[in-house]
Amino acid sequence: LAIALCYLKKEEIRVTNGPIG
Repeated sequence: LAIALCYLKKEEIRVTNGPIG
């Protein structure tokens, strides 16, 4: 589960930062 949560967090950051992130 920890890996999944970390992946989701990375996805959220990627969406928030957009192309820059």
